Amino acid sequence: MNQHHHAVVVGINRYPALSDLTGARGDAEAFAGWLERPDGGALPASNIRRVMATEKEEASFRDSAVATPVREQIEDAIAASAEAAKLAFRVAPSVWDEGRLYLYVAGHGLAPGGGEGALYLANAREGAGRHLELAEYRKWCTRCAFFREVIVFADCCRTRESTVRALAPTLDECRSPLVDRQSTWVIGYGSGLGDPTYENDSRGYFTAALLEGFDNAKADETGAVTAATLGPYVKTAVANATKGLSHPQTAELFADAGAHVVFGEPSATRGVQRVTIAFPGGYAGRVELLSNGLELVGAHDAATGPWSLPLEKGLYEIAPCAGEPETAFADHGLFRVIGGDENVQL
Repeated sequence: MNQHHHAVVVGINRYPALSDLTGARGDAEAFAGWLERPDGGALPASNIRRVMATEKEEASFRDSAVATPVREQIEDAIAASAEAAKLAFRVAPSVWDEGRLYLYVAGHGLAPGGGEGALYLANAREGAGRHLELAEYRKWCTRCAFFREVIVFADCCRTRESTVRALAPTLDECRSPLVDRQSTWVIGYGSGLGDPTYENDSRGYFTAALLEGFDNAKADETGAVTAATLGPYVKTAVANATKGLSHPQTAELFADAGAHVVFGEPSATRGVQRVTIAFPGGYAGRVELLSNGLELVGAHDAATGPWSLPLEKGLYEIAPCAGEPETAFADHGLFRVIGGDENVQL
């Protein structure tokens, strides 16, 4: 159990003065569920601060003046998490090495002038673009160094709104930052700067890929998924899932230079599986296999028949080699290796 990890989880479906969403609150609950899983984030339930209106409460919001959650509620949850970390440090300074804060948000979003990406709050309206500029909150959390690691994930649009200025936290700066402590950070957005994000079947593509990636992204030498391996997995999964949309979605994950952030404990079950890849009838071109959208695993001549090879758990993509004709593989050539030997029909 990660006793010194804390999380603030925000999901907003109801925007009386904008337009409603269907999956943001569900995505937030799904992320909170991963946080609680013993084989996931392994946080104590008391360390997860959900900042969400219930479905019944959302139905009662007739105008933006009464809609929640609002900035103060989210900031109170962040401040409470920071205070808990600070108290633990005073009792035993060595626990700082175990400290982490997750800030997850899902809802409508924007890229305000001078900002990177922000969550619209439930009481936003025309002329009052109330929002949470996420990079600024990440900076607030790292300046005080209450947590060794600060992780921010945002499943919301980043469409440009140049007339809306980026807002910094209203929380006071800490009077006594922890000396000789340097926090590190990871921040992930569901889309590129200036672009929208999407829902599918009441789920956000970014959150779905994120949760899959925690379990299935390529592991490091210890068997753990890290920020370095999670990023390519999520980026590839989101890009492939949104290929057919009018504006394909491009997820982005950034990390502090040299950050080595581990998601979950190393797994002893991340062995290799025998995977057999069968090609469409009549296809006889050369193909290449990519792991997590980046690493070339190998190449194969489909004219010789199915391709059988050992693969670790992860996300893979088959594509024609350079110079080969394009073809429509099933699921855009994307498949996952989850566990046990399996067959893949393209």
